[in-house]
Amino acid sequence: MPQTQKHEIIMVMVRCFQTVPISYNTSLTIYPGNGRRLCPGIHLADRNLFHAIAKILWAFDLRMATDEKTGKPIVPDTSIVTGYREGLTACADKFPIKMTVRSEARRKAIEAAFVEAQEGVFKEYEGMNLWSK
Repeated sequence: MPQTQKHEIIMVMVRCFQTVPISYNTSLTIYPGNGRRLCPGIHLADRNLFHAIAKILWAFDLRMATDEKTGKPIVPDTSIVTGYREGLTACADKFPIKMTVRSEARRKAIEAAFVEAQEGVFKEYEGMNLWSK
């Protein structure tokens, strides 16, 4: 892949449909720690997060859900005070979203990848109790 494509800027959705330019080399998250205490897997986590977001944006058209009664968009609460759950990590409260596949060709690609994962990956873990100690 040419260097210019690898570093091509994409638009990543941040905080409910507001967009911010992010490049492939830009960290998408903020990690705790610094120096020797910084997580050694940060680069792997960043790349996996980038690829997951890129695949979602490639496959789906994401829109705000609409209220069935009024027909108006349901705007999520983005307030740092009221729009997030309390706890160890700050997670946005649940909100409805309209997610549709961008095209029939992409739907077929998603379904083919799912079948391939079922046959090549998921079967290895069938019958395993991953939640027991």
